[in-house]
Amino acid sequence: MKTTKFRFLTDKEKRELFILKTAKREIVDNFTLTSEEISHIGRLKKPYLKIGYALQYLLLKNFGRQLNNDIPLEILSYVGEQLKVQEFNLSNYLSNDITRKRYFAEISDTLGFSRFKKDSWIEKTAENIALRASNGLESAFLFLDELKKTRIVTPGISTIEDILSKAWIKAEKKIYEEVLLQFKDRRRLDTLLENSSDPESVFSQLKNTSVNISSTGAKELLSKIKFIDEIDCNCDLSFLSESKISYFLTEIQKSDKFRIQRFADENKKYAYLAMFLYFRRRYFVDMVIEVTSSYAHKVLKRSRKKTQKQNALNFQNYRNNSNRLKDILKEIIEINEFDEFKKYKDSLLPLKEELDSQEDEMEDIDFLLKSHHSFNYTNELLECINFDTNTKPELVKLLNSFPTYKNRKRLEININFSSTQWQRYIKKYDYSKKIIEVALLYTIRDNIRSGDLFVRESAKYNSFDHYLIEPVEIGSDDEAVKFLNEIKNSFILPKNWISILR
Repeated sequence: MKTTKFRFLTDKEKRELFILKTAKREIVDNFTLTSEEISHIGRLKKPYLKIGYALQYLLLKNFGRQLNNDIPLEILSYVGEQLKVQEFNLSNYLSNDITRKRYFAEISDTLGFSRFKKDSWIEKTAENIALRASNGLESAFLFLDELKKTRIVTPGISTIEDILSKAWIKAEKKIYEEVLLQFKDRRRLDTLLENSSDPESVFSQLKNTSVNISSTGAKELLSKIKFIDEIDCNCDLSFLSESKISYFLTEIQKSDKFRIQRFADENKKYAYLAMFLYFRRRYFVDMVIEVTSSYAHKVLKRSRKKTQKQNALNFQNYRNNSNRLKDILKEIIEINEFDEFKKYKDSLLPLKEELDSQEDEMEDIDFLLKSHHSFNYTNELLECINFDTNTKPELVKLLNSFPTYKNRKRLEININFSSTQWQRYIKKYDYSKKIIEVALLYTIRDNIRSGDLFVRESAKYNSFDHYLIEPVEIGSDDEAVKFLNEIKNSFILPKNWISILR
Protein backbone atom coordinates (compact mmCIF):
# COMPACT_ATOMS: atom_id res chain seq x y z
CA MET A 1 0.00 0.00 0.00
CA LYS A 2 1.30 3.44 -0.90
CA THR A 3 1.80 5.67 2.15
CA THR A 4 1.33 9.41 2.13
CA LYS A 5 4.43 11.31 3.18
CA PHE A 6 3.94 13.67 6.10
CA ARG A 7 4.00 17.20 4.67
CA PHE A 8 5.64 19.43 7.23
CA LEU A 9 5.72 22.79 5.41
CA THR A 10 3.46 24.20 2.72
CA ASP A 11 4.93 25.71 -0.46
CA LYS A 12 4.08 29.17 0.86
CA GLU A 13 5.87 28.46 4.18
CA LYS A 14 8.94 27.21 2.34
CA ARG A 15 9.12 30.47 0.41
CA GLU A 16 8.60 32.47 3.60
CA LEU A 17 11.39 30.57 5.34
CA PHE A 18 14.04 31.68 2.87
CA ILE A 19 12.63 34.95 1.59
CA LEU A 20 15.04 37.91 1.71
CA LYS A 21 13.38 41.10 2.95
CA THR A 22 13.92 44.14 0.77
CA ALA A 23 12.99 46.93 3.17
CA LYS A 24 15.81 49.49 3.21
CA ARG A 25 16.67 48.88 6.85
CA GLU A 26 16.76 45.09 6.36
CA ILE A 27 19.09 45.42 3.37
CA VAL A 28 21.43 47.79 5.22
CA ASP A 29 21.52 45.54 8.31
CA ASN A 30 22.21 42.32 6.43
CA PHE A 31 24.08 43.31 3.26
CA THR A 32 26.47 46.07 4.29
CA LEU A 33 30.16 45.25 3.80
CA THR A 34 32.91 46.68 5.99
CA SER A 35 35.84 48.44 4.37
CA GLU A 36 38.03 45.43 5.21
CA GLU A 37 35.55 43.08 3.54
CA ILE A 38 35.34 45.26 0.44
CA SER A 39 39.13 45.36 0.25
CA HIS A 40 39.34 41.58 0.59
CA ILE A 41 36.74 40.95 -2.13
CA GLY A 42 38.41 43.55 -4.36
CA ARG A 43 41.27 41.10 -5.00
CA LEU A 44 38.95 39.26 -7.39
CA LYS A 45 39.20 40.59 -10.93
CA LYS A 46 35.95 39.64 -12.63
CA PRO A 47 32.76 41.52 -11.61
CA TYR A 48 30.58 38.39 -11.44
CA LEU A 49 33.11 36.77 -9.07
CA LYS A 50 33.07 39.83 -6.82
CA ILE A 51 29.27 40.04 -6.59
CA GLY A 52 28.92 36.25 -6.22
CA TYR A 53 31.62 36.01 -3.56
CA ALA A 54 30.20 39.00 -1.63
CA LEU A 55 26.65 37.64 -1.63
CA GLN A 56 27.83 34.18 -0.61
CA TYR A 57 29.85 35.71 2.21
CA LEU A 58 26.97 37.90 3.47
CA LEU A 59 24.38 35.12 3.22
CA LEU A 60 26.54 32.72 5.21
CA LYS A 61 27.57 35.35 7.74
CA ASN A 62 24.08 36.72 8.44
CA PHE A 63 21.76 33.82 7.52
CA GLY A 64 23.96 30.72 7.70
CA ARG A 65 23.03 29.57 4.21
CA GLN A 66 24.41 29.19 0.72
CA LEU A 67 23.84 31.36 -2.33
CA ASN A 68 21.15 30.67 -4.91
CA ASN A 69 19.95 32.54 -7.98
CA ASP A 70 16.88 34.01 -6.24
CA ILE A 71 18.38 37.32 -5.01
CA PRO A 72 16.15 40.45 -5.26
CA LEU A 73 17.41 43.23 -7.51
CA GLU A 74 17.39 45.72 -4.61
CA ILE A 75 19.97 43.61 -2.76
CA LEU A 76 22.07 43.05 -5.88
CA SER A 77 22.12 46.79 -6.53
CA TYR A 78 23.07 47.64 -2.95
CA VAL A 79 25.95 45.14 -2.82
CA GLY A 80 27.08 46.05 -6.35
CA GLU A 81 27.17 49.73 -5.46
CA GLN A 82 29.52 49.01 -2.53
CA LEU A 83 31.82 46.97 -4.79
CA LYS A 84 31.46 49.38 -7.73
CA VAL A 85 30.11 46.48 -9.79
CA GLN A 86 27.26 46.93 -12.26
CA GLU A 87 27.07 43.38 -13.59
CA PHE A 88 24.56 41.33 -11.55
CA ASN A 89 24.51 38.07 -13.53
CA LEU A 90 24.88 35.41 -10.84
CA SER A 91 24.41 32.48 -13.22
CA ASN A 92 28.09 32.69 -14.31
CA TYR A 93 29.18 32.41 -10.65
CA LEU A 94 26.72 29.64 -9.77
CA SER A 95 27.41 27.58 -12.89
CA ASN A 96 31.15 27.45 -12.24
CA ASP A 97 31.05 24.61 -9.68
CA ILE A 98 34.77 24.36 -9.04
CA THR A 99 35.27 28.08 -8.38
CA ARG A 100 32.05 28.43 -6.39
CA LYS A 101 32.85 25.46 -4.14
CA ARG A 102 36.43 26.64 -3.62
CA TYR A 103 35.26 30.11 -2.59
CA PHE A 104 32.53 28.66 -0.39
CA ALA A 105 35.11 26.50 1.41
CA GLU A 106 37.28 29.58 1.92
CA ILE A 107 34.35 31.65 3.22
CA SER A 108 33.21 28.85 5.53
CA ASP A 109 36.70 28.52 6.94
CA THR A 110 36.99 32.29 7.40
CA LEU A 111 33.67 32.57 9.22
CA GLY A 112 34.12 29.33 11.16
CA PHE A 113 31.17 27.48 9.62
CA SER A 114 31.09 23.70 9.30
CA ARG A 115 29.09 21.61 6.87
CA PHE A 116 25.76 20.19 8.01
CA LYS A 117 25.93 16.67 9.36
CA LYS A 118 22.97 14.79 10.76
CA ASP A 119 23.95 13.54 14.20
CA SER A 120 22.51 13.07 17.70
CA TRP A 121 22.94 16.79 18.52
CA ILE A 122 20.94 17.79 15.46
CA GLU A 123 18.17 15.32 16.32
CA LYS A 124 18.07 16.42 19.97
CA THR A 125 17.97 20.10 18.97
CA ALA A 126 15.12 19.46 16.53
CA GLU A 127 13.18 17.53 19.18
CA ASN A 128 13.59 20.30 21.78
CA ILE A 129 12.31 22.81 19.23
CA ALA A 130 9.34 20.57 18.39
CA LEU A 131 8.46 20.38 22.09
CA ARG A 132 8.01 24.15 22.33
CA ALA A 133 7.06 25.41 18.85
CA SER A 134 3.45 26.12 17.89
CA ASN A 135 3.69 25.18 14.19
CA GLY A 136 5.98 23.87 11.47
CA LEU A 137 7.14 27.25 10.23
CA GLU A 138 8.08 28.41 13.71
CA SER A 139 10.00 25.14 14.19
CA ALA A 140 11.89 25.71 10.95
CA PHE A 141 12.83 29.29 11.88
CA LEU A 142 14.03 28.17 15.33
CA PHE A 143 16.00 25.33 13.76
CA LEU A 144 17.75 27.69 11.32
CA ASP A 145 18.56 30.04 14.22
CA GLU A 146 20.17 27.19 16.15
CA LEU A 147 22.24 26.19 13.12
CA LYS A 148 23.40 29.77 12.64
CA LYS A 149 24.33 30.13 16.33
CA THR A 150 26.45 27.00 16.20
CA ARG A 151 27.87 28.00 12.77
CA ILE A 152 26.52 25.06 10.82
CA VAL A 153 25.63 25.63 7.17
CA THR A 154 21.90 25.38 6.48
CA PRO A 155 21.01 22.19 4.53
CA GLY A 156 18.40 21.87 1.78
CA ILE A 157 14.70 22.25 2.51
CA SER A 158 13.99 18.53 2.07
CA THR A 159 16.58 17.69 4.74
CA ILE A 160 15.11 20.31 7.09
CA GLU A 161 11.59 18.94 6.59
CA ASP A 162 12.70 15.35 7.10
CA ILE A 163 14.50 16.12 10.38
CA LEU A 164 11.79 18.39 11.78
CA SER A 165 8.85 16.17 10.80
CA LYS A 166 10.42 13.18 12.56
CA ALA A 167 11.24 15.33 15.59
CA TRP A 168 7.67 16.70 15.65
CA ILE A 169 6.15 13.20 15.66
CA LYS A 170 8.57 12.04 18.37
CA ALA A 171 7.90 15.13 20.49
CA GLU A 172 4.12 14.71 20.23
CA LYS A 173 4.35 11.09 21.37
CA LYS A 174 6.42 12.21 24.34
CA ILE A 175 3.82 14.87 25.19
CA TYR A 176 0.94 12.36 24.99
CA GLU A 177 2.79 10.02 27.35
CA GLU A 178 3.51 12.87 29.77
CA VAL A 179 -0.15 13.93 29.81
CA LEU A 180 -1.43 10.40 30.39
CA LEU A 181 1.04 9.70 33.19
CA GLN A 182 -1.16 12.03 35.27
CA PHE A 183 -4.14 9.64 35.17
CA LYS A 184 -4.72 6.37 36.94
CA ASP A 185 -7.75 5.44 34.86
CA ARG A 186 -7.71 6.93 31.40
CA ARG A 187 -10.82 4.91 30.46
CA ARG A 188 -12.93 7.44 32.35
CA LEU A 189 -12.29 9.72 29.40
CA ASP A 190 -14.35 7.37 27.23
CA THR A 191 -17.50 8.85 28.78
CA LEU A 192 -16.87 11.98 26.72
CA LEU A 193 -17.42 10.08 23.49
CA GLU A 194 -20.57 8.31 24.64
CA ASN A 195 -24.01 9.59 23.79
CA SER A 196 -26.12 10.46 26.82
CA SER A 197 -29.92 10.72 26.75
CA ASP A 198 -29.27 13.74 24.54
CA PRO A 199 -28.52 12.94 20.86
CA GLU A 200 -25.19 14.76 21.25
CA SER A 201 -22.18 13.17 22.91
CA VAL A 202 -20.86 14.62 26.16
CA PHE A 203 -17.86 15.89 24.14
CA SER A 204 -20.16 17.84 21.81
CA GLN A 205 -22.25 19.18 24.68
CA LEU A 206 -19.18 20.55 26.44
CA LYS A 207 -17.72 21.92 23.23
CA ASN A 208 -20.92 23.67 22.10
CA THR A 209 -21.94 25.16 25.45
CA SER A 210 -23.41 28.65 25.26
CA VAL A 211 -25.31 30.47 28.00
CA ASN A 212 -27.26 33.66 28.61
CA ILE A 213 -25.97 36.47 30.79
CA SER A 214 -27.92 35.57 33.92
CA SER A 215 -27.58 33.72 37.20
CA THR A 216 -28.98 30.64 35.43
CA GLY A 217 -26.24 30.92 32.81
CA ALA A 218 -23.57 31.23 35.48
CA LYS A 219 -24.94 28.21 37.35
CA GLU A 220 -24.97 26.15 34.14
CA LEU A 221 -21.30 26.92 33.57
CA LEU A 222 -20.48 26.02 37.17
CA SER A 223 -22.26 22.68 36.71
CA LYS A 224 -20.02 21.99 33.69
CA ILE A 225 -16.93 22.73 35.78
CA LYS A 226 -18.19 20.37 38.49
CA PHE A 227 -18.81 17.66 35.89
CA ILE A 228 -15.23 17.97 34.61
CA ASP A 229 -13.88 17.84 38.16
CA GLU A 230 -15.92 14.70 38.88
CA ILE A 231 -14.30 12.91 35.92
CA ASP A 232 -11.07 13.57 37.80
CA CYS A 233 -9.06 13.88 34.60
CA ASN A 234 -7.88 17.47 34.84
CA CYS A 235 -4.38 17.50 33.45
CA ASP A 236 -1.55 19.90 34.14
CA LEU A 237 0.09 21.29 30.99
CA SER A 238 2.56 23.53 32.79
CA PHE A 239 5.41 21.39 31.42
CA LEU A 240 4.62 22.77 27.94
CA SER A 241 5.52 26.17 26.54
CA GLU A 242 2.73 28.69 25.89
CA SER A 243 3.33 28.28 22.14
CA LYS A 244 2.81 24.52 22.36
CA ILE A 245 -0.28 24.91 24.53
CA SER A 246 -1.62 27.35 21.93
CA TYR A 247 -0.94 24.78 19.20
CA PHE A 248 -2.90 22.04 20.99
CA LEU A 249 -5.72 24.47 21.77
CA THR A 250 -6.08 25.22 18.05
CA GLU A 251 -5.89 21.53 17.14
CA ILE A 252 -8.53 20.53 19.68
CA GLN A 253 -10.83 23.41 18.77
CA LYS A 254 -11.01 22.12 15.20
CA SER A 255 -11.46 18.50 16.34
CA ASP A 256 -14.81 16.81 16.75
CA LYS A 257 -15.78 13.54 18.36
CA PHE A 258 -15.39 11.54 15.15
CA ARG A 259 -11.91 12.85 14.35
CA ILE A 260 -10.66 11.91 17.81
CA GLN A 261 -12.28 8.47 17.61
CA ARG A 262 -10.41 7.82 14.35
CA PHE A 263 -6.96 8.34 15.89
CA ALA A 264 -4.99 5.13 15.45
CA ASP A 265 -2.70 6.04 18.35
CA GLU A 266 -4.65 5.45 21.58
CA ASN A 267 -2.28 7.66 23.56
CA LYS A 268 -3.06 10.53 21.19
CA LYS A 269 -6.80 9.90 21.52
CA TYR A 270 -6.82 9.96 25.32
CA ALA A 271 -4.32 12.81 25.53
CA TYR A 272 -6.56 14.91 23.24
CA LEU A 273 -9.59 14.15 25.43
CA ALA A 274 -7.66 15.06 28.59
CA MET A 275 -6.41 18.30 27.05
CA PHE A 276 -9.92 19.02 25.81
CA LEU A 277 -11.14 18.95 29.43
CA TYR A 278 -8.21 21.14 30.46
CA PHE A 279 -9.08 23.79 27.87
CA ARG A 280 -12.84 23.55 28.46
CA ARG A 281 -12.47 24.03 32.20
CA ARG A 282 -10.33 27.13 31.68
CA TYR A 283 -12.89 28.40 29.17
CA PHE A 284 -15.79 27.80 31.56
CA VAL A 285 -13.93 29.55 34.39
CA ASP A 286 -13.38 32.57 32.14
CA MET A 287 -17.01 32.48 31.04
CA VAL A 288 -18.34 32.35 34.62
CA ILE A 289 -16.29 35.42 35.50
CA GLU A 290 -17.42 37.25 32.36
CA VAL A 291 -21.09 36.29 32.79
CA THR A 292 -21.02 37.33 36.44
CA SER A 293 -19.36 40.63 35.58
CA SER A 294 -21.80 41.40 32.74
CA TYR A 295 -24.80 40.22 34.76
CA ALA A 296 -23.79 42.33 37.77
CA HIS A 297 -23.34 45.38 35.55
CA LYS A 298 -26.69 44.80 33.82
CA VAL A 299 -28.63 44.29 37.07
CA LEU A 300 -27.06 47.27 38.82
CA LYS A 301 -27.65 49.49 35.79
CA ARG A 302 -31.30 48.42 35.66
CA SER A 303 -31.68 48.95 39.42
CA ARG A 304 -30.12 52.39 39.10
CA LYS A 305 -32.64 53.38 36.41
CA LYS A 306 -35.56 52.12 38.50
CA THR A 307 -34.23 53.90 41.57
CA GLN A 308 -33.93 57.19 39.70
CA LYS A 309 -37.44 56.77 38.30
CA GLN A 310 -38.93 55.90 41.70
CA ASN A 311 -37.12 58.72 43.48
CA ALA A 312 -38.27 61.18 40.82
CA LEU A 313 -41.85 60.02 41.36
CA ASN A 314 -41.46 60.28 45.15
CA PHE A 315 -40.05 63.77 44.79
CA GLN A 316 -43.02 64.84 42.69
CA ASN A 317 -45.43 63.40 45.27
CA TYR A 318 -43.58 65.21 48.06
CA ARG A 319 -43.92 68.47 46.17
CA ASN A 320 -47.63 67.94 45.56
CA ASN A 321 -48.25 66.99 49.19
CA SER A 322 -46.17 69.93 50.39
CA ASN A 323 -48.37 72.30 48.40
CA ARG A 324 -51.49 70.65 49.78
CA LEU A 325 -50.16 71.00 53.33
CA LYS A 326 -49.55 74.71 52.77
CA ASP A 327 -53.14 75.18 51.63
CA ILE A 328 -54.44 73.18 54.60
CA LEU A 329 -52.39 75.24 57.05
CA LYS A 330 -53.89 78.44 55.62
CA GLU A 331 -57.37 77.02 56.07
CA ILE A 332 -56.65 75.81 59.61
CA ILE A 333 -55.35 79.24 60.64
CA GLU A 334 -58.66 80.79 59.55
CA ILE A 335 -60.75 78.40 61.73
CA ASN A 336 -62.13 80.11 64.83
CA GLU A 337 -64.41 77.50 66.36
CA PHE A 338 -63.15 74.19 67.75
CA ASP A 339 -66.14 72.31 66.35
CA GLU A 340 -65.20 73.45 62.88
CA PHE A 341 -61.62 72.19 63.42
CA LYS A 342 -62.96 68.82 64.55
CA LYS A 343 -64.94 68.49 61.33
CA TYR A 344 -61.88 69.50 59.29
CA LYS A 345 -59.83 66.81 61.01
CA ASP A 346 -61.74 64.05 59.20
CA SER A 347 -60.76 65.47 55.81
CA LEU A 348 -57.06 65.33 56.77
CA LEU A 349 -57.04 61.58 57.40
CA PRO A 350 -56.64 60.55 53.70
CA LEU A 351 -53.64 62.86 53.34
CA LYS A 352 -52.04 61.36 56.47
CA GLU A 353 -52.48 57.86 55.09
CA GLU A 354 -50.90 58.89 51.80
CA LEU A 355 -47.92 60.48 53.57
CA ASP A 356 -47.44 57.39 55.73
CA SER A 357 -47.44 55.14 52.68
CA GLN A 358 -44.76 57.13 50.85
CA GLU A 359 -41.33 55.47 50.86
CA ASP A 360 -38.10 57.17 51.82
CA GLU A 361 -35.59 57.93 49.10
CA MET A 362 -34.44 54.59 47.65
CA GLU A 363 -30.89 53.46 46.83
CA ASP A 364 -29.69 51.26 43.96
CA ILE A 365 -29.21 48.30 46.27
CA ASP A 366 -32.85 48.46 47.44
CA PHE A 367 -34.21 47.78 43.98
CA LEU A 368 -31.49 45.24 43.27
CA LEU A 369 -32.53 43.14 46.28
CA LYS A 370 -36.24 43.53 45.55
CA SER A 371 -35.90 42.60 41.87
CA HIS A 372 -36.41 39.09 40.55
CA HIS A 373 -32.70 38.95 39.63
CA SER A 374 -30.71 36.76 41.99
CA PHE A 375 -27.06 36.10 42.78
CA ASN A 376 -27.69 32.83 44.56
CA TYR A 377 -24.65 30.96 43.22
CA THR A 378 -21.86 32.59 45.22
CA ASN A 379 -21.15 29.41 47.21
CA GLU A 380 -20.98 27.28 44.05
CA LEU A 381 -18.67 29.80 42.42
CA LEU A 382 -16.26 29.79 45.36
CA GLU A 383 -16.32 25.99 45.56
CA CYS A 384 -15.40 25.61 41.88
CA ILE A 385 -12.96 28.48 41.39
CA ASN A 386 -9.86 29.12 43.47
CA PHE A 387 -8.95 32.79 43.57
CA ASP A 388 -5.46 33.95 44.42
CA THR A 389 -3.76 37.27 45.11
CA ASN A 390 -0.44 39.01 45.56
CA THR A 391 -1.92 41.99 47.41
CA LYS A 392 -5.08 41.01 49.34
CA PRO A 393 -4.58 37.78 51.32
CA GLU A 394 -7.43 38.58 53.74
CA LEU A 395 -9.92 38.76 50.86
CA VAL A 396 -8.77 35.38 49.51
CA LYS A 397 -9.02 33.92 53.02
CA LEU A 398 -12.64 35.11 53.22
CA LEU A 399 -13.46 33.71 49.77
CA ASN A 400 -12.05 30.32 50.76
CA SER A 401 -14.02 30.19 54.00
CA PHE A 402 -17.29 31.68 52.74
CA PRO A 403 -18.86 28.37 51.55
CA THR A 404 -18.75 27.14 55.18
CA TYR A 405 -21.42 29.75 56.05
CA LYS A 406 -24.05 28.02 53.91
CA ASN A 407 -26.82 27.72 56.50
CA ARG A 408 -26.50 31.14 58.08
CA LYS A 409 -28.87 34.00 57.32
CA ARG A 410 -26.81 36.65 59.07
CA LEU A 411 -23.02 36.93 58.93
CA GLU A 412 -21.12 38.94 61.50
CA ILE A 413 -17.84 39.10 59.58
CA ASN A 414 -15.22 41.72 58.87
CA ILE A 415 -16.62 43.68 55.89
CA ASN A 416 -13.46 45.65 55.10
CA PHE A 417 -13.10 43.46 51.99
CA SER A 418 -15.66 45.64 50.19
CA SER A 419 -15.83 49.28 49.15
CA THR A 420 -17.15 51.97 51.52
CA GLN A 421 -20.45 52.03 49.64
CA TRP A 422 -20.96 48.27 49.95
CA GLN A 423 -20.03 48.39 53.64
CA ARG A 424 -22.81 50.95 54.12
CA TYR A 425 -25.26 48.68 52.27
CA ILE A 426 -24.27 45.68 54.42
CA LYS A 427 -24.82 47.65 57.63
CA LYS A 428 -28.14 48.97 56.31
CA TYR A 429 -29.39 45.39 55.86
CA ASP A 430 -27.93 44.25 59.19
CA TYR A 431 -25.26 41.89 57.81
CA SER A 432 -27.79 39.81 55.87
CA LYS A 433 -26.08 36.91 54.07
CA LYS A 434 -27.90 37.81 50.85
CA ILE A 435 -26.46 41.33 50.74
CA ILE A 436 -22.98 40.02 51.62
CA GLU A 437 -23.19 37.45 48.79
CA VAL A 438 -24.00 40.22 46.31
CA ALA A 439 -21.23 42.42 47.74
CA LEU A 440 -18.75 39.56 47.37
CA LEU A 441 -19.57 39.06 43.69
CA TYR A 442 -19.14 42.76 42.98
CA THR A 443 -15.90 42.78 44.99
CA ILE A 444 -14.57 39.80 43.01
CA ARG A 445 -15.43 41.58 39.76
CA ASP A 446 -13.75 44.85 40.78
CA ASN A 447 -10.61 43.18 42.16
CA ILE A 448 -10.14 41.05 39.05
CA ARG A 449 -10.37 44.20 36.95
CA SER A 450 -7.76 45.93 39.11
CA GLY A 451 -5.46 42.88 39.05
CA ASP A 452 -5.64 42.29 42.82
CA LEU A 453 -7.40 38.95 42.29
CA PHE A 454 -6.53 36.32 39.71
CA VAL A 455 -7.38 32.72 38.83
CA ARG A 456 -4.56 30.30 38.05
CA GLU A 457 -6.91 27.90 36.20
CA SER A 458 -7.89 30.70 33.82
CA ALA A 459 -6.69 31.69 30.38
CA LYS A 460 -7.74 35.35 30.66
CA TYR A 461 -7.70 36.11 34.37
CA ASN A 462 -4.40 34.67 35.53
CA SER A 463 -1.78 36.68 37.42
CA PHE A 464 0.01 39.40 35.47
CA ASP A 465 3.28 37.61 36.32
CA HIS A 466 2.03 34.57 34.39
CA TYR A 467 2.15 36.49 31.11
CA LEU A 468 5.72 37.75 31.57
CA ILE A 469 8.68 36.03 29.94
CA GLU A 470 10.49 33.95 32.50
CA PRO A 471 14.00 35.26 33.29
CA VAL A 472 16.83 33.15 31.96
CA GLU A 473 18.90 31.80 34.83
CA ILE A 474 22.63 31.62 34.20
CA GLY A 475 23.87 28.36 35.68
CA SER A 476 27.33 29.65 36.57
CA ASP A 477 29.69 32.59 36.18
CA ASP A 478 31.54 30.62 33.49
CA GLU A 479 28.39 30.52 31.33
CA ALA A 480 27.92 34.28 31.71
CA VAL A 481 31.57 34.94 30.74
CA LYS A 482 31.22 32.57 27.78
CA PHE A 483 28.12 34.41 26.60
CA LEU A 484 29.87 37.82 26.82
CA ASN A 485 32.91 36.48 24.98
CA GLU A 486 30.68 35.24 22.16
CA ILE A 487 29.27 38.75 21.80
CA LYS A 488 32.77 40.23 21.75
CA ASN A 489 33.95 37.70 19.18
CA SER A 490 31.12 38.61 16.84
CA PHE A 491 32.75 42.03 16.45
CA ILE A 492 36.26 40.68 15.80
CA LEU A 493 37.51 40.40 12.22
CA PRO A 494 38.37 36.78 11.31
CA LYS A 495 42.08 36.07 11.82
CA ASN A 496 42.41 34.57 8.34
CA TRP A 497 41.55 37.94 6.82
CA ILE A 498 43.87 39.92 9.09
CA SER A 499 46.81 37.99 7.77
CA ILE A 500 45.63 38.53 4.19
CA LEU A 501 45.12 42.27 4.69
CA ARG A 502 48.56 42.65 6.25
